Amino acid sequence: RVTGRLAARGLSPAAVSGIQLAFDPGRGRSAVPVRAAIVGMAAALAAVLAALVFGSSVSHVIGDPALAGWDWDVTVGNPHSGDVSAQAVPRLRADGFVSGFTVTAMGGTQLDGRDDITIVGLQTVTGRVVPPVLAGRLPAAPGEIALGGRELRALGKSVGGTVLASGPHGPVPLRVTGEVVLSPEITNEQTELGTGAVMTMAGALAVSQLPMPRNVFLVSLRNPASPAAIAALRQQFPGTVLPAVPPPEVRDLSGVSGLPLILAFVLMLLACGIIAHTLLTSVRRRRRDLAILKTVGFVTGQVRATVAWQATALACAGLIVGVPLGLLAGRWAWILFASQVAIVPAPVISPLTLLAIPAVLQIGRASCRERV
Repeated sequence: RVTGRLAARGLSPAAVSGIQLAFDPGRGRSAVPVRAAIVGMAAALAAVLAALVFGSSVSHVIGDPALAGWDWDVTVGNPHSGDVSAQAVPRLRADGFVSGFTVTAMGGTQLDGRDDITIVGLQTVTGRVVPPVLAGRLPAAPGEIALGGRELRALGKSVGGTVLASGPHGPVPLRVTGEVVLSPEITNEQTELGTGAVMTMAGALAVSQLPMPRNVFLVSLRNPASPAAIAALRQQFPGTVLPAVPPPEVRDLSGVSGLPLILAFVLMLLACGIIAHTLLTSVRRRRRDLAILKTVGFVTGQVRATVAWQATALACAGLIVGVPLGLLAGRWAWILFASQVAIVPAPVISPLTLLAIPAVLQIGRASCRERV
């Protein structure tokens, strides 16, 4: 039916014959497993593209600290020092390079019977310099709390639920307002990625069983690339200015960031082999059909054009199925991985995926030229 419609629209006889040969399985010795061939090509292409998307997303999260909770330029302070807010806040306010900063303090409490939950109290001073939120929102009142993704799963809670904190003056019910990504670096790696909790400063002080000195400040700069801005901060706060540092979980990813790309290369070779074998087998088994075309008047150029159309039709069928399937599979795999490690899910589609279309078409044409 398709080839009939194409012929009615004036498509050349070579094109009509090639498309019909591509999708007609045939009979007897000339039979070709068309469906299996298309499925094989689509599966191979999907695997290649999924690996490329996953590998590109790994590289992206390594290069973007905000995805792992570091959504500011530098931190100032030492989480093991005493309360230095009386000296640090006026200096940061007066610094012309600083566009905004937030005061933090670290404490600990018990939530629903789980001990040693690290709580970070936030007090924004200028601007809005806060950790990224995956769902819901940050706490705005003392009776609210935002938890890391792994902490939420361990407690069996979700956004909108309630947890019971064991404060120094008795139990305190807290409403879960969001899922937050808390960088372990602002707690000197005393927390793991995906754990911990964030509250307002007043709320954290009310439930913390530990002292909470204000000693770490999240700082956003007007020009993060300015050496003068960093130099000015280091002069005022010697030894306590920390630039963006990926957490240990992300640093571990950097050691294996090349593996998905290597896998994509191996799968690409496999895909090329599948495509070439499918097309070569199809052309070889259809030699009788091609000979019939010659007997009815096709010249050599038309036969070659028929085979080229056959290869293009098969390759296009694999691309139409394999490309969107591979992109969706890679995106889904990365989002699932990101949810497990509790980072911002930001899948990246590599520009290399655009090369799949001309590469597959070229492989098909080259394979057929070898057999015609």
